[in-house]
Amino acid sequence: MHPLLKTLTVVILVGAAGAGGIWYYTTTTTQAAYTEAIQDLQQQWTERLGTIRGVDDPQRYKEEIHAGLKWYFSELNRVYNRYPELHDVDKAWKEIELNNEKGHIQTNQMEDYREFFEYAKGVFDTLERGEFVPKINAEAENLHLDIYSVKLADWEGAPRLKIDFILWGAPRRVETKKTAAGTVKKVKVPLSFSRMFFQFLDAEGKVHGEMAGNTGEPTIKITHPERWIEEFPAQAVLGSWWVELFPPEAEKVIWEIGLSGTSDAGNPYNALFKWEFPVPPQWKTAGDWGGTETVMPEEYINRTETTE
Repeated sequence: MHPLLKTLTVVILVGAAGAGGIWYYTTTTTQAAYTEAIQDLQQQWTERLGTIRGVDDPQRYKEEIHAGLKWYFSELNRVYNRYPELHDVDKAWKEIELNNEKGHIQTNQMEDYREFFEYAKGVFDTLERGEFVPKINAEAENLHLDIYSVKLADWEGAPRLKIDFILWGAPRRVETKKTAAGTVKKVKVPLSFSRMFFQFLDAEGKVHGEMAGNTGEPTIKITHPERWIEEFPAQAVLGSWWVELFPPEAEKVIWEIGLSGTSDAGNPYNALFKWEFPVPPQWKTAGDWGGTETVMPEEYINRTETTE
């Protein structure tokens, strides 16, 4: 489904210049006050998000997430007004460029850094403008998955569906390590996308075909967008999938996305997001789908519970 998966581990080194892939922030009294104000706002957002992400009614959730983000960026503007000289969403990229010039980040890494920074900034701009509208959303295990864009685009020489998402509420683990050069902080999200599955139903409600990836991992995934945009609302995982177009015979699709991980107690952690809805015409291929058609027994078709 997506032969190329792009992830990037980003580390911040406080206090000294580091090796390739690490940059640092020079802290001043004003900068420290600004950072504290941003972190306080993000903490308040996290508390509000705890209630919002548990809403399982899709329409009500859209209203709640819109109102919550509107509040967040209104408060963020108040912070900007208090510290206008520090309002610079390109700050992280400028520091990356500076560290590249100093030799702390290798030039061959810059393309990936640029891609991830621009992706995070693009989503941040969408949120800030109030244009974030989940087209498909669901709650599972106190996580909320918002698919806010599905569009036809060319990728690796063929038309594909580019599916953009935000996962709200993923747990994080912060690892701090002191080195001779300074203190290194690394943020990890102990969850992985373990399942991406599509089942296509024809006009008679019979299974026409299925499509699944080896895993559900996105083509690009950003687990800690605050590393790119300091002011980004907390507890968001961003990413995109590129998937093949659907068969022309598909009238409905059953779509499943699974997440898996391990809790702090060592127990397996699984969340399943599931939808069933009519297939938009623009999601279908105009030519041969290329899949293998098979006749499915009725018990196979009904093996999966469907939602209204």
